[in-house]
Amino acid sequence: MLICIGAICIAAVICVSFFLVNQKPPQWEPLREMKQYKELLEEPILEIEEHMPLDSADWAVFDDEDLVKMWTDFIQSAEVKRIEKAPDRKDTVGGGPGVAAFKTQSGEYRIYFYRLNPEIDEQEECMLEIDGYFYELKDPKSLPFYETFTAGQERHGAQSPWGPRD
Repeated sequence: MLICIGAICIAAVICVSFFLVNQKPPQWEPLREMKQYKELLEEPILEIEEHMPLDSADWAVFDDEDLVKMWTDFIQSAEVKRIEKAPDRKDTVGGGPGVAAFKTQSGEYRIYFYRLNPEIDEQEECMLEIDGYFYELKDPKSLPFYETFTAGQERHGAQSPWGPRD
């Protein structure tokens, strides 16, 4: 009996060691190849709704072709690398993620992002949350959120969950 327990322990150590040694470091991968974004690109985006990454009721809602194109270009060209498992969003402190929600004929797709340094006014330091994991964005400046948010509000007015804001 003792020999069996010892053999099981040795086998477990060998399996864990094999798994750790063969673990590949995170690689850059195209955002467009991730299942949900591949599906998003298969049909036209009807509307985009953006929420600031703060406890704010200011949203931008638009369907302008040029702004939609900025997002589709971003999804087509962006590369991401998995960093770590994200904590449950309900435990988030400091306003939570920024959100871009894309409405299509068949459903809604979302991109969540977090600014790593809220003191910086640009999106130079941010990460995406995809399927419960944080991903580093290879080129954070390529995220069109702030540009499309501002343009969407200028063209269509500030929106909120309760409708247009004056």
